[in-house]
Amino acid sequence: MSDAAIALRDITFTWPGQKTPTLALDRFEVQAREQVFVSGPSGSGKSTLLALIGGISSAQAGSVAILGQPLEALPASRR
Repeated sequence: MSDAAIALRDITFTWPGQKTPTLALDRFEVQAREQVFVSGPSGSGKSTLLALIGGISSAQAGSVAILGQPLEALPASRR
């Protein structure tokens, strides 16, 4: 994927019952020690982004990696 601390690629996430994706990202990366501010109106996908990074939710398409490891390969205690 990349050497980013957090990397999301080609992500699509749609909540059940919705027609439009809540989140659609080509690429989102956060480097080690980098601080990121995520803002937007209600329903724009901020909480969904964090749920995907934390492994609470799974995207219908795309991949999430933490420190170069696919999220699904990490035990819950390391997410």
